[in-house]
Amino acid sequence: MSSTILVNQQSLEEILGENRKLQERVSTLEAELKTLKRKLYGSKSERLPKQKKHQKTVTSDLSLSEEDKQILKKLLEEDPTQSINKEKDTASPAGLPCERVDLDLSEDDKICQQCSNPLHHIGTDISKQLDYVEPKIKIKEIVRHKYGCRKCEIGVTISAKPGRKGKRLKASPGLLAYLMVAKYCDHLPLYRLEQILKRQGYRIPRSTLCDWMQQAKERLLAHVSILKDNVLTGSKINTDDTVLPVQDRTLKGRTRTGRMWVYRNEKGCVYEYTVNRSREGPSSFLKGYDGIIQADGYSGYNECCSTNNILRSACWAHVRRKFYDVAQLSNEPGKPHIALGYIQKLYGVEKQLHDMSDSQKAMVRQKLSKPILDEFHAWLKKQLRLIMPKCHFATATKYALKFWNELILYCEHGFLDIDNNAAERAMRPIALGRKNWLFVGSNEGGKTAATIMSVIETAKQNKQNVISYLRDLLDDEKYGEMVGCP
Repeated sequence: MSSTILVNQQSLEEILGENRKLQERVSTLEAELKTLKRKLYGSKSERLPKQKKHQKTVTSDLSLSEEDKQILKKLLEEDPTQSINKEKDTASPAGLPCERVDLDLSEDDKICQQCSNPLHHIGTDISKQLDYVEPKIKIKEIVRHKYGCRKCEIGVTISAKPGRKGKRLKASPGLLAYLMVAKYCDHLPLYRLEQILKRQGYRIPRSTLCDWMQQAKERLLAHVSILKDNVLTGSKINTDDTVLPVQDRTLKGRTRTGRMWVYRNEKGCVYEYTVNRSREGPSSFLKGYDGIIQADGYSGYNECCSTNNILRSACWAHVRRKFYDVAQLSNEPGKPHIALGYIQKLYGVEKQLHDMSDSQKAMVRQKLSKPILDEFHAWLKKQLRLIMPKCHFATATKYALKFWNELILYCEHGFLDIDNNAAERAMRPIALGRKNWLFVGSNEGGKTAATIMSVIETAKQNKQNVISYLRDLLDDEKYGEMVGCP
């Protein structure tokens, strides 16, 4: 009898243990589902969530103790993320060509209706409208005059011919610049450009447009090589990567995943395409670099940092995002909100540094940010001993502690940013492109996109007219022949 009771008790404990595991699994899946739905349909802002009264919390294990409540109250006394009223960026017509349209009275209307005497001019009333002139394609006919000697009649002298030999139609630098900006800056697929050009009076096959992009890329390689050298001379480099679907005819109805990397600082912005996310990508680009890279937690950067004299700075935006995802699982303030409060205090300090020099930034960070970081670090280590090791809050906490040395490096160097948002912003054109042209046709297409976008984004970064900048780079008199099409 006793043995039967013992067996039943063991079975009950096993069942209860299995039930606990299943409950944890359900909670995890519910949290993941809620996070995914919020990312798909919810707000993209990561502002500290406000307390909602009379709502049940999902993560009761993260509820606040009295000490935590006092910490959260202190952190929320001053919200550094309150929106700042900025002056509206109103469009200015200065610099635009102006077409004057005079609207005058007829001779009959210049007679007074009361006394029939002539009216005299007393002034004008001027109003302005923005107008749009429809673009159009034109043929640029190049006439080269020949000269010969009547006396000796030996040879013919003629000016150099732009472009390749033969009487084939060619794309001028202006047309190439427009096409590159339309696809890689405005994200228009080539089939749409084909339709647009047809409406403007001339149909250019999509295959020809693709060939022109490839040939233009070859012309820009030397310039991008100089851009890369300039970026590698900077004290820091912001880097990130994202997926880039690549068409593969061996995979029926599917694409494979390539990677697009960005390396950006104040000297330029360079993209690089690789077939996968292996560490060879950043290792090859950063070979010989002596500075600081600011990146996410990708382990592939470890080798290039260890083999080169490279320091690594982490991104507080990534840490904030992880705690924010956990905070969204609860309808009541909890420990994740305290973590977000600390991070917002750090960003509040950064808002005061915009007009300061690098040395002043480092000084202010040591004075204001360092105490917040020390307090936050101690609080995180304490929480790690109190919470369940496999909960979402524990995962976010472990991530912050794992990269803590990299996260606090920005306090020592004023030229570093608190986050890697500069690189993430440089990835937005890739994300917008994926939504429009969906994929690149091959590995060469990925390299073409990387080369052209490097030039475009660097021009935008330096507030240049992108089309004029590309047209100058492709100018025949400076850089050789034009691109020809069959």
